[in-house]
Amino acid sequence: MPSLTRASATSSPAAAGSRPSRGADVAPPHTRPWYADVWLQLLRRKPLGTVGAAIVLIMLSAATLADLIAPYGYAQTRLLERFIPDQRRALARH
Repeated sequence: MPSLTRASATSSPAAAGSRPSRGADVAPPHTRPWYADVWLQLLRRKPLGTVGAAIVLIMLSAATLADLIAPYGYAQTRLLERFIPDQRRALARH
């Protein structure tokens, strides 16, 4: 039955006769920035809190970018004209 543990470098047949490794051929471990680790830990420990924070961030960004998103200001709306059908659509029906 094969073993589920990882073999050490000295136990392999190829490494038995070779000289010990100096560590130059070993790649450094991949590290993440600290803020990515904080967000990943928060996501693992409190997923609903992370979802709530994401919703709040989306709402804040929408409020910040509202001038770019909305075609006109809130005071420029005319509610009576809102219910008048578009003339091009009305002509296309007939």
